[in-house]
Amino acid sequence: MPKYYTGNIKVDIDHKSVFELTMIRAAAMKLHLIKKTETKKGWHFFFRSERRLTETEAILIQLLLGSDSKREFLNYMRICNGARLKDWNILFTHKRRKI
Repeated sequence: MPKYYTGNIKVDIDHKSVFELTMIRAAAMKLHLIKKTETKKGWHFFFRSERRLTETEAILIQLLLGSDSKREFLNYMRICNGARLKDWNILFTHKRRKI
């Protein structure tokens, strides 16, 4: 499986109450908040890492930040099946718009 590198971390949290915990964890990992969006159920975060990350590292960090585990499982399956960097880490702003 080829490795691609990213600095983008996209997090989908389905609970409003974990906002502060996510921000504390992100600061500890030296991630920079680029964008946050409140959703019906929770939050979408877009962070930037100071270092290049493999796809697997990005997924692990997203999980550690509290991202939806089903989303991260699907992301992992996408990279295992050869999806390119722009195609595997999908975060929707609306039903059909992805960031």
